[in-house]
Amino acid sequence: MEISERGLSALIGTDFRVGDKLELEPIGGGKAEAIVRRSAGRLYAFEFLNLSPEQLQMIRDRCKTLPLYNGKIIGV
Repeated sequence: MEISERGLSALIGTDFRVGDKLELEPIGGGKAEAIVRRSAGRLYAFEFLNLSPEQLQMIRDRCKTLPLYNGKIIGV
């Protein structure tokens, strides 16, 4: 749904609990450790942990090319 240097939100079919730690990929060209911060139905908010400077730069560069998120949630 959205991504920033701090984390991302996504609609997914797997169940997680707030506080669960996991690896997401591809994030900035590789794997990223993340923690579940919020959930609402199938919508989850993940906070990135310990991204490398290269991953942060790749996310910054990619975000410059994406449209702004309008906040509408479909399918939750």
